[in-house]
Amino acid sequence: TQVREVLDLEEITPLPLTPEALLGVVNVRGSAIPVIDLRRRFGLPPSSPGRQARILVMEFTAGDSTCVLGGLADAVQEVLELDSTEIGPAPGSGSPWKADLVDGITLREGRFLLLLRTEALFSSEELRTLDAQAHGCSG
Repeated sequence: TQVREVLDLEEITPLPLTPEALLGVVNVRGSAIPVIDLRRRFGLPPSSPGRQARILVMEFTAGDSTCVLGGLADAVQEVLELDSTEIGPAPGSGSPWKADLVDGITLREGRFLLLLRTEALFSSEELRTLDAQAHGCSG
């Protein structure tokens, strides 16, 4: 529900003295949107973006502020709209992923899809830091 749009990869302007996962900013209709490397955010090794790389534009609420961030993804296969009745609870203990990052699970064309809890990607403090570094939040 936080993903507003999916963009083709465009030039990311680096920012000095920022956290490693903050790649820089992109211009989205005249606004500078900070872009986070989702691979690094999930503890995966960084890679060079390929032709299928996309930027997920996400909107978060941090206190009284609304933050718009981009997330660099390796690829986007498809965009789905799911009814809440199609979403089951996230698997519990014994799962190979951090349970706080998974919102639920659904079955689509014989494959299980995990639904990411995007609001768990960033703490309110991290969002405020991104605001200070890239001006991606507004009150």
